[in-house]
Amino acid sequence: MAYLPQGGTIMVDLRKLQNGISARWFDPTNNQSRVIAGSQFSNRRTHEFTAPGKNGAGDPDWVLVLEAGSER
Repeated sequence: MAYLPQGGTIMVDLRKLQNGISARWFDPTNNQSRVIAGSQFSNRRTHEFTAPGKNGAGDPDWVLVLEAGSER
């Protein structure tokens, strides 16, 4: 998990994680999540994740949630 209090972009080194990584943005204001396009990610490189703009309360903060699983 990574909390982005001002939104923006975060670079994650996926090589440090298991293969088949699912990613989603969690909105802390309404307990809802959005799956990130391209989810299941390979652990062969780094990846930039950009917060989707304003959350349900009109604020910029989001939580990036990465979960390991089997690659599809």
